[in-house]
Amino acid sequence: MIFCYWPLYKIVLYILMSCITMGIIGLICRLNDFRLTKNTVQFRLDILEAGGKPNTVLEKKICENRVYTRLLGKLTWGFLYIEIVLFVIAIWILTIGL
Repeated sequence: MIFCYWPLYKIVLYILMSCITMGIIGLICRLNDFRLTKNTVQFRLDILEAGGKPNTVLEKKICENRVYTRLLGKLTWGFLYIEIVLFVIAIWILTIGL
């Protein structure tokens, strides 16, 4: 076993630090997702203000933003699930150690 030489509190601290890191990365992904969603809404409003005329440049930007927001959304959920699993593992190790 890899962790057999480490004290229990060090194992839990490393797991919790990993949990916090995953949370921060997930937060950054979520904030970028919000920013891109705001830009997409602004592009759509610009199209409507122009009388609803087709604008290929804005429509292309909307499609690009949609691809990125879907990717960032999946990454956000992935980091959240990893964070939850790491937190549960840390609590479980603490419970067993007591």
